[in-house]
Amino acid sequence: MLKIPFLKFMIFVLLILVFDLNKPVYSKTTSPSNILAEKKSTIKKIISNSLEESQINHVKNWIKKSEELLKNINYSVPTDLSLVIESSGEMGRFESWNNTIYSNVRTDSPNSIERELGELLHEYGHAIFNTIMMQKSDLIYQYLMYYNEYASLTVGLMKHYNYDIHAIPTMIENYIKMGELNKAHDWQQDLIELKNAKNRYDELEAKLANLKIPLNTLKAYSELVADTWVVVILGNLKSMRIALEDPNEIIDSDVNTNAKLEARDYSLNKKSFDTNKTFDEYEISSLTKSFLGQRLEGKSLSERVRIFDLLIEAILKDVNNWNYSTSEKSVLDFNKFLIDFMEKSNL
Repeated sequence: MLKIPFLKFMIFVLLILVFDLNKPVYSKTTSPSNILAEKKSTIKKIISNSLEESQINHVKNWIKKSEELLKNINYSVPTDLSLVIESSGEMGRFESWNNTIYSNVRTDSPNSIERELGELLHEYGHAIFNTIMMQKSDLIYQYLMYYNEYASLTVGLMKHYNYDIHAIPTMIENYIKMGELNKAHDWQQDLIELKNAKNRYDELEAKLANLKIPLNTLKAYSELVADTWVVVILGNLKSMRIALEDPNEIIDSDVNTNAKLEARDYSLNKKSFDTNKTFDEYEISSLTKSFLGQRLEGKSLSERVRIFDLLIEAILKDVNNWNYSTSEKSVLDFNKFLIDFMEKSNL
């Protein structure tokens, strides 16, 4: 019979072999993200150099409306978001690493208000998706924790050193040379910080690669949720098309542009998809969007929210079955899984 001290020693050795005890292993049980459900505020600050106060208040009202809607479903709102309102002409985006929505205001064309709100709510939809995944999926939680630290470090290095990350080894050599020339500056401290940052960057890059989750499918789910959220809130099946379409451009002759716009339009009754097309996270879900559009049309706001909730349930059912060897979904499997789930839920 094994003696207890020896057994304890063997268990300890096993733990060392399985876990890297010197590095953080992200876990939902040890993360402050568990308190998301206890928080109430969504936007902690709004930054804008282009909007009047009345327009900013208008945006705040729409965010508040989104919060009110989310109180009626089974997950908490995103919290502590920053909203940066730009007038640069760039597309809106949600950056999870710093919890910031970037949205543009375009007041120089027809439907400008609906376009602005569509873009804003789409990015807010991405924040909703990330919040849900962080709360409900251990695998995606770990991925997003690694990714957010990786992205933050990448942006920080690029901003501080103004170099391509992969050029940093050469920079280290240059710093040594510069240290020999300029004794007044503490180049050695810079060198230590740079080496530490680069080592952590490489470590996170490897961890992300080792997770091997179906990222294309995850991105497609996120885009589907974000697009659907816009339609749910605004109640217009063409809301995303309006948000993206530039009325000053003639697009009828551009087949690719038309296809991209149609892929975001919930009013079309699509029955098939060109499976020979290259993967596109927006277009892959067009059949599901047609299915949803037929059921969202003419529904009240509360009914639309219920449909949105079912979509989330379907995605979670799939994601929570993922492991480190799950393969990407084909176009047909992607849509079939979601539609079958929602049909079985009497949608």
